[in-house]
Amino acid sequence: MNEREIKIACPSCKGHVQFPLEMLGQIINCPHCSLSMVLELAGKKTSSAISKANIAPDTLPIFSAESLRAIKIKSSDGIQYYTVNLLEYTCTCPAFEKDHAQALPQEFGRMCKHICFALEHEKLTSFLPPIAQAMVNERHGICAGKTAYDLNGNLIYVTRSNSAGWLNVFALPRKNSKKYSRFGYNINEARWAYGIAPKIDPTLLPPPLIQKTENRNFGNALFRVFRWIAFVVFKAILAVVMIVISFVIGILFSKGKSRHR
Repeated sequence: MNEREIKIACPSCKGHVQFPLEMLGQIINCPHCSLSMVLELAGKKTSSAISKANIAPDTLPIFSAESLRAIKIKSSDGIQYYTVNLLEYTCTCPAFEKDHAQALPQEFGRMCKHICFALEHEKLTSFLPPIAQAMVNERHGICAGKTAYDLNGNLIYVTRSNSAGWLNVFALPRKNSKKYSRFGYNINEARWAYGIAPKIDPTLLPPPLIQKTENRNFGNALFRVFRWIAFVVFKAILAVVMIVISFVIGILFSKGKSRHR
């Protein structure tokens, strides 16, 4: 090994990797275990373009290792596998096609649970901005959404709501905190899960499902009208029946009197 080369240990398998000094800071596939690794000196974080410029607080980092193009992740049923592409942040699962594919390639909304599993499996979570790291820790129930800012000027992420009206807000729990937490909010019930809310502008949250409420009110009014009509018809039919019965009884009674005479 000449003075222009460096030898380090892979953080995953501890195998030795030798590379030229010019490659310091790049991401490669370990020649021993094939997992992604950063070419950096032990105890020192490189300031290369790959590890610094590509980690923006509001976007996902850009990776270039070809091994990240087709990662097999097992589905929750444990039977089939989905293919995750971390170079373009895509997944073949139905949830990605339905919801996450609508987000731009580097938006947090691209992260379905299988992409989160792949990032963790490839030991790439340290390259993610804090909000994305929190999403990887949660994995489940994360819909695509939008970035915004809290009342302290910190970046937050507000997801869309699910069918039950629940959405997630990823925000800092305290002013000086650096670790993001997930806060649940129900737009139909206008309440925070466990009564815990982040410091954000309420206008950032979507309104209740007004259309559904209006439809429900219209349905209730329509039901009351039909019930009233049914009641009137029932009373009319009952009155007719009573008249017929009275008429029949009257005829029978008159016939009975005629026989006695």
